[in-house]
Amino acid sequence: MVAEYERITGVEVRDLNFYLVYAALRHGIVMSQVERRRIHFGEVDAHDDPDAYVLHRDMLERVLDESYDWEK
Repeated sequence: MVAEYERITGVEVRDLNFYLVYAALRHGIVMSQVERRRIHFGEVDAHDDPDAYVLHRDMLERVLDESYDWEK
């Protein structure tokens, strides 16, 4: 995808890892707020594990440790 973008636009992609981490952080923050809202309105119970507040946590961890399969 990156190579195709660079070919079409003529712009070299730089610092892609920074932007992936930044996007994962933003996604995690938004999803944790969604989960806290669900708890507030009684849709789910509070979690013992603070990491459980981040919806899609497993996927985000795979993105950050570079084991995520982007082909799926």
